[in-house]
Amino acid sequence: SLLLVAGLFGGPISASIAVATAAIYRIGIGGAGVELGVFAIVVAALIGTIAHALLRHRAPTLKHVVVCAAVAAAIGATVFGMGARAGSVEPMRTVGLQVVVVNFLATLVCGLLLIRLRQAEMERTILRAAFSQAPEFFYVKDRDGRFVIANENVARHHKVSNAAELVGLTEFQIARGPLAEEFYDQEQEIMRAGQPMDNIVQRVGNRIYLSSK
Repeated sequence: SLLLVAGLFGGPISASIAVATAAIYRIGIGGAGVELGVFAIVVAALIGTIAHALLRHRAPTLKHVVVCAAVAAAIGATVFGMGARAGSVEPMRTVGLQVVVVNFLATLVCGLLLIRLRQAEMERTILRAAFSQAPEFFYVKDRDGRFVIANENVARHHKVSNAAELVGLTEFQIARGPLAEEFYDQEQEIMRAGQPMDNIVQRVGNRIYLSSK
């Protein structure tokens, strides 16, 4: 199941790494059915890789994951059936069904988790881009008044080349003087009271800003 998911989401490189790891482990534990196990590993990864190619760089959806989960279950059932010895009908009915169900659920859960992780990463990327390029002054500070993150407008205002240079600094290291003291006192009061301050009129140099914190 994980091999198929690796091929579906990661393509040939991810599938190759997964195949190599799983095959080495299967050969290492030995026992009956080594050849059949390695064959199933390769087939599962190959199917996932083919599905990845058919998507043509589109992100897998729930439909694709469900189909792959069904295929993984079918592979598990087929391999178990091929490996079952004649006369072992009852184990085939009990353990075989468990293998099919587990393969289906494992593939489905892994696929859904990867879809959610991709969506979360895309949302973070969009938010980061909007935050960074917004015309307003956006920043986040910790309880000691140190910058955790800031956008490019804040960086330009403080005359640094990029926002990353502000991380870890306080207003006392940048603005200094009464203005730094004013900012620090306001921010500490906000954190102490747990209430925001809206529409604060602040003078910075020869400019007047309307600020919310």
